[in-house]
Amino acid sequence: MPTASDNNRVLRSRRVSYALPAAVAVSLLSASCSTTPATPQDPTHAAVCVDTKSQTRVADTRCSPETANYRRYWYPHTSDLVYPAVGAAIALGVGSFVRPNGARLKESGVPAAGGKIVRGGFGKSSNDGSSSGS
Repeated sequence: MPTASDNNRVLRSRRVSYALPAAVAVSLLSASCSTTPATPQDPTHAAVCVDTKSQTRVADTRCSPETANYRRYWYPHTSDLVYPAVGAAIALGVGSFVRPNGARLKESGVPAAGGKIVRGGFGKSSNDGSSSGS
């Protein structure tokens, strides 16, 4: 039963982390994507280097060699996957820190700016949704 002190309480909103909605959005987008590589030359999985304490992407050079603080995070590569930029939070539900089995693995080369990998391989990126075939 409510008391007089209940009427005097003040409700305050809590701060919401901006990384969580971004991570959820990437997870939902990636979950709906096909897991088939864009072309037979493209890798089945691609890695980005992650700071394990902050769960953010860092430069690939930090993972050579891997340490407890910096590890490769493996994404199943698809033509629709939007990779995180350096400094952005990673979506933990999309990939894994466990190296997948397979011959077509890409340990580095995802553009630092993030975005999609255009058809035809690594080293080129498309952040605006356009692509160029090769």
